[in-house]
Amino acid sequence: MILESMQVNFMGTNCYIFGDENTHEVVLIDTGGNPLLIIQCIEDKGYKPIGIILTHGHPDHTGGTQKVKEHFDIPVMYHPKEQKMIGYDNVKSIQEPDVLEVGSERLHVLDSPGHTQGGIILVSYENKLIFTGDTLFSGSIGRTDFAGGDHSHLMQSIRTKIMRNNKINDDFRIFPGHMDASTVGKEKRTNMFRRDFM
Repeated sequence: MILESMQVNFMGTNCYIFGDENTHEVVLIDTGGNPLLIIQCIEDKGYKPIGIILTHGHPDHTGGTQKVKEHFDIPVMYHPKEQKMIGYDNVKSIQEPDVLEVGSERLHVLDSPGHTQGGIILVSYENKLIFTGDTLFSGSIGRTDFAGGDHSHLMQSIRTKIMRNNKINDDFRIFPGHMDASTVGKEKRTNMFRRDFM
């Protein structure tokens, strides 16, 4: 497995590179800024990008997408409910229960509305990891006071798609849209909103 992360803007947005270490095929998750840094990393490592996945449509997660998309001539993928916010042409719509293949690696798309109406999380069950976007952070959750946000929907998303998902256990690593990585078990024990989403 290939897994790299970098912060790409002043809001500390995490961009992730995930893929197959044998074929070097990768996808880019949340190209939120600094496209030259992202492009240089991919080219220096010899990766073969096959697509960009946006967990939701806020500008701090999409800001570097156009230049990266054009440089590598790769598709952009996101939930159809984010189209008005993002607005790319020739988009590949993705939503639950889609499974994205990256070489021999697989990412399962789970709908997680709450931070935005069309937010998604991406799960690699084989590698026990979850890209949570702005659904769940280390110690906190995504904001719900923006247009399209809904606190109760966000709590339901975290509860049903992560905490009570019978395919996910406490050992699964969480890679959020901002801040440091965590684990499901740690968030069950210490997240300040755990009483709401458990």
